[in-house]
Amino acid sequence: MVASQNGHVEVVDKLLQHGATVDLQKEDGWSSLMAASQNGHVEVVDKLLQHGASVDLQDK
Repeated sequence: MVASQNGHVEVVDKLLQHGATVDLQKEDGWSSLMAASQNGHVEVVDKLLQHGASVDLQDK
């Protein structure tokens, strides 16, 4: 989540390559895709979508 939120595309890529759950949501319902989108990190958003991140998740 933090890597996505801060736009660290290389870290996000490594985490995904090593089996990170792309649609994991925090207690408030936020996902990595939401965090990257909120902060304008287009490359991270693209990487998450390439790995199957859902655009249908909702926060709480």
